[in-house]
Amino acid sequence: MQKYLIIFTLAHIFYGLSANSTAVKAAEITNDFFGYALLRYENETELTNKPDRERIRLIAQGGLKTTWTSKWQSTIRLSTGLKNKQNVPALTLYRFTEQAQPDNDLYIDQAFVQYTQSALRISAGKLPWQLYNVTDVFWDRHLNPIGLAVGHQFSPKHNIQAAILMPLDGESGTIGQMYLGQYKYVNQMDKLKFTFAPWFAVFNGQFGAQYASRDTQYDHRSLRLSSALKYKKWQIGIDTGFAFDTPDQQNKQNLSITSELRYGGLKRQKDWLLQISYSHVERYAVVREFGQNARAAALTTNFSGWDFRWRYKLNKKAWIGTRFSSVNSLYGNTIKSNRFRIEARWSY
Repeated sequence: MQKYLIIFTLAHIFYGLSANSTAVKAAEITNDFFGYALLRYENETELTNKPDRERIRLIAQGGLKTTWTSKWQSTIRLSTGLKNKQNVPALTLYRFTEQAQPDNDLYIDQAFVQYTQSALRISAGKLPWQLYNVTDVFWDRHLNPIGLAVGHQFSPKHNIQAAILMPLDGESGTIGQMYLGQYKYVNQMDKLKFTFAPWFAVFNGQFGAQYASRDTQYDHRSLRLSSALKYKKWQIGIDTGFAFDTPDQQNKQNLSITSELRYGGLKRQKDWLLQISYSHVERYAVVREFGQNARAAALTTNFSGWDFRWRYKLNKKAWIGTRFSSVNSLYGNTIKSNRFRIEARWSY
């Protein structure tokens, strides 16, 4: 199936290249190519029962956004990554230490159509995450599930989002179903901006996953809140959630909370951005398969720890940065991880 998706994507791109024809112009079809490449040095130490991992990695993504009419758009994007692990978009270019060498892959990570009319927006296909969050604790944004999402902007202050998703199991399979709903309130007061976004998540688990097997057999229901207060260049935000379904009734482990302090931004040359966050994520507060793995590969849930990020805007298309994460497991066997990164990204 992945082979046919890639052929379809290339055909879509070649068609976009023909958009300079008179007929296409008359139809007002526009095409925008986009993408980026990120080069990363990474050193992960203190891994329990695993050797340290020091390596150089590359993430490359590129796609085409086509505007067919004032109401219809389509987006297709290709990405590098590991075979059947679409939450790992990085290829390892060089290994300084002995470590596993999984198969690399090139796959379609996004392929969706979008309909917009007035305040209504409907998206269908292999979608990016649609809800407002401060951090990626609940959902790793490298994951693009198959589904349908609907959003409605009632006013500048009030917005709702709803989605029905089928998370991926490997390159083409799916596992379970997820239902999401969020209300977002935004109040802009001079230099002060307040965002308040309660939401719910329901995941109907399914046995038999071939690749995405970490806790996807369990049902998950949670109420969550994403909120932020921004003043000039400063922002403090929080993501928190309470899960109702916990397979271990003796030790529910159903609470997650992440707070983040942010300063700056990357809008113009010489801008810089600093982010400091602390997370406490209990065992069943999020679905382990879907949580962000950027802090530590082995811990997407059942952990607490710090994450520091700094980025500097070199020019319109490039930035450099560094990141350090230190996390520890909360329950069960002791697991520790310290991960240090130096990154450079160029957009095109």
